[in-house]
Amino acid sequence: MTFVKVLDENNLLLVDNFMNKTKKNLEVNPIMAVSIWDLSTCKSYQIKGSTTVVDSGSVFEDARAWVKEKMPVLQPKGAVILKVEKIFDCSPGPTLGQEL
Repeated sequence: MTFVKVLDENNLLLVDNFMNKTKKNLEVNPIMAVSIWDLSTCKSYQIKGSTTVVDSGSVFEDARAWVKEKMPVLQPKGAVILKVEKIFDCSPGPTLGQEL
């Protein structure tokens, strides 16, 4: 995913530019897990939660404007709001796999 950011203290925003298989999967099961790597701290995390797919409204319009500003050639089809329910440590070491 290229366009992912913190939406608020409980949610991540993922922009749907090319989510064909992912969108179909979310229609069947709205639970998602994403892994992230923080370059500044060299730490990795897995974030799990439930999703809401939107293709209209203020969240979608804000996501679309964000993408257009960064990469005008893209045509966002929607946005996924991931409600963060669990976070796991995925960095090598003694806390690997532990829920944070």
